[in-house]
Amino acid sequence: MSEEKLKMIAGELYQPGDATLRADRLHARQELHRYNHSAPEERELRKNCLTALFGQAGDAWIEPTFRCDYGYNIISAVISTLISTASCSTSADKDRR
Repeated sequence: MSEEKLKMIAGELYQPGDATLRADRLHARQELHRYNHSAPEERELRKNCLTALFGQAGDAWIEPTFRCDYGYNIISAVISTLISTASCSTSADKDRR
């Protein structure tokens, strides 16, 4: 994995012109093209496209037209947010206990 890709994933400043990141963006654009131009009944194709973008798709549903730069960083950001949210409690939560 390139140093610039590691920086991007870590949320640091990075050079988007890095060869690895350029290739990743091209891959994402190709999958997004297939996804966004698929027919509504092509559920398996759509699932395969989302899996290629995210690394996993589960039962995810995204209504076309969908856009993203890379795809693979979306799932890690969502999981990170869910973990952060689950570990937080508010004063309202404490009052309910």
